[in-house]
Amino acid sequence: MSLEQNSNSPKDTKFTFGQIILLIAFTDLAFSLDSVTAAVAVSSKTWLVLTGCIIGIITLRFMAGLFVRWLSEFTYLLDAAYLTVFGVGVRLMFKALIPDHVPPQWMMLTLIAVLFTWGFSQRVVPEIEADARLHSYENERE
Repeated sequence: MSLEQNSNSPKDTKFTFGQIILLIAFTDLAFSLDSVTAAVAVSSKTWLVLTGCIIGIITLRFMAGLFVRWLSEFTYLLDAAYLTVFGVGVRLMFKALIPDHVPPQWMMLTLIAVLFTWGFSQRVVPEIEADARLHSYENERE
């Protein structure tokens, strides 16, 4: 069987509009549940966790496109996000297993601020913008 005859490859898979919407909804739900665990790691006040989760769900719903664009524009942002989730997970683990040795909240918030400052520290110049700059530079030289 040659590669050309294989019609089950991922590129050939067609999804209906409803399936795509359902997939996006499940993805949003997964990220929303992740936010709940992060909120529990930062605070034990129920009203604060619920308020944060509601704000997180609404924000994620309306700003997903912006986040995806930022991930392509900023070199270190994805790594900063992974490290932030790792740090929150470690704090949650400490809170569950060794409650006497949980890092203080100010340390966690400082870590998050430093990581996201680093994440937004280097911007990639989009190809279209780079081509436009090169073209304008070439026109100036002529």
